[in-house]
Amino acid sequence: MIQIYDEGIEYLQFRRLLEYSDKIQHAYTLKPLDFGHNGNIEDRKAKVKEDYKKICKSLNLDEKNIYRPHQTHTDTIKIVKNQSAGIYTEDFQNVDGLITNKKDKILSLSFADCTALYFYDPVKNIIGNIHSGWQGTYKEIGRKAVYKLKEEYNSNPEDSI
Repeated sequence: MIQIYDEGIEYLQFRRLLEYSDKIQHAYTLKPLDFGHNGNIEDRKAKVKEDYKKICKSLNLDEKNIYRPHQTHTDTIKIVKNQSAGIYTEDFQNVDGLITNKKDKILSLSFADCTALYFYDPVKNIIGNIHSGWQGTYKEIGRKAVYKLKEEYNSNPEDSI
C-alpha cells in the first residue's frame, strides 16, 4: 500500500491494483476529505461535492460518473450498468456492494469501522467495491460478491485479486 498526497488531499492505493492503472483507478480516501454518511450527507452536500471533485481530479476521473449507494449494513450487491449516477439515487437504496464491468463508472462506498472489500478481475475487467460491517460479514456479503461476479460475468474466482 502507498500513501498519496496531492494538493491537500490524502489517500491510499494498493500496489497490486496499481499494476492495472491503465484499466482501473482506485483510492481509499483519508481525512480531511469528507464524503458524509447516511445520517449527515444532506447537511454536508456542498463539502461532499467539493471533496468528490478533488479526488476525481487527482485520479483523472469525471465526478458525474459517481455511484454512491445508501448503505444500511445489508448483504445487497447491485450491478452498475446504465442507471442514473449520483449519491443515494433511487436505484441504490439499501445497497452495500457495487460491481461493474463499465470502465467509466466510479463505485464509491463509505467505511468507518467496517471492512472494505475490493475485487478486480483483470481477465474480465470487472471491479467490485463491497462494504462489510459485522452484519454484512455475518450475512456473508464477501462470499456473495464472489458468486455475483461469477454469476453475472462468468468470472473465475481464481482470476480476481
